[in-house]
Amino acid sequence: MVYKYEKEIVNTKNIDHFYDKNNFVGYILPNGDIYQCIEHNVSNVDTVLRMYLQILKDHYGDKEVLLKKDTTDKLLKLVINYLKNATYFEIVALSKFINEHNLFVSDVIVQLLGCHLVTRLDKTIVTSEINHKCFFNYLLNNFTVRTIDKMVYDSDLHEYKYVTGLDRNEYLYDEVEKLKKEVKEEERELFYRTK
Repeated sequence: MVYKYEKEIVNTKNIDHFYDKNNFVGYILPNGDIYQCIEHNVSNVDTVLRMYLQILKDHYGDKEVLLKKDTTDKLLKLVINYLKNATYFEIVALSKFINEHNLFVSDVIVQLLGCHLVTRLDKTIVTSEINHKCFFNYLLNNFTVRTIDKMVYDSDLHEYKYVTGLDRNEYLYDEVEKLKKEVKEEERELFYRTK
């Protein structure tokens, strides 16, 4: 899948304008949908995640009833669906991993749930996806994609750990750079890829 280029998520300012209220703050969800954070935060998602982790550790047998509530918030749906499919050991291990590493919910959203953070900095996306092919249209528009470690569950050890992927995107970046040199900026959208 290649994500559709969405102009409304482009932040063009540098660190001096980090807190500018006009900056887009949010995520590209794994299905390509754009999720804009309300008031520049995801504290509601953080609260739900931490609350459910604590409750599920103590009342795992009631998981289906506890997670039955539906929401229209797409990011919360990802969290709840992840928890619905998690075993008791995964719940306990995730809670422990988050606490031991002092993780912010944005870390979990990117490193575990597969979302891609659109930062407040100039055209920057942070992801744990090692294959940047899905960002082709963004790369063509001068975005920088930074890869961080992915969180994975080790079922043998019953713990989460970080896994560093091997970057094999040279061919993609070469192709993007070649196109950028040969095609005028206003004509780049003619070379966009689709899903």
